Amino acid sequence: MPTKAQCHKWKLSIRNVLEDPDGLKRFQTFLIKHEEECGETEGEFTRYTYFWTECKNFKKLKSPNQRESASKIYNTYLNSKAEKKIGIIGSDDIVPKVKEKVFSDKNNSSENQKVNPSDNISSVFDVVEAGMLEHLSKGGCCLAYKEFCNELKPDKRTRFQCRLM
Repeated sequence: MPTKAQCHKWKLSIRNVLEDPDGLKRFQTFLIKHEEECGETEGEFTRYTYFWTECKNFKKLKSPNQRESASKIYNTYLNSKAEKKIGIIGSDDIVPKVKEKVFSDKNNSSENQKVNPSDNISSVFDVVEAGMLEHLSKGGCCLAYKEFCNELKPDKRTRFQCRLM
């Protein structure tokens, strides 16, 4: 059972749920069940949490592996033909910006050696993450998760409401 402090953090935003390892695990488990109950394709909702996790892991990588990881993330989640394409809300030009940052030779040139090439990619992924979170928070699965959160009672005297975003 989650602690009272965890429940309080989770009710504030979906980001808090995703940044808490226990919250992420519970949310992924919920999404898998929700996919089954709604008759959705496997991974329809969980792909968002996998994208989130891969972006977080990307930001921890050291320079030689960053470009390869960024390319994998782009091709898996953002490319128009991606197998796990995610929806995002926000600027229509963000995906082309990601593509440019990930695949541009400018980022690999010796002139840019002093600047970490992942900095630009990371900042663009931050914008994509924000758009993904907004998209996810407006989806039906999050409404169902709010109801699920209301059933979690860390303290019998406290009933919290899960307000995602």
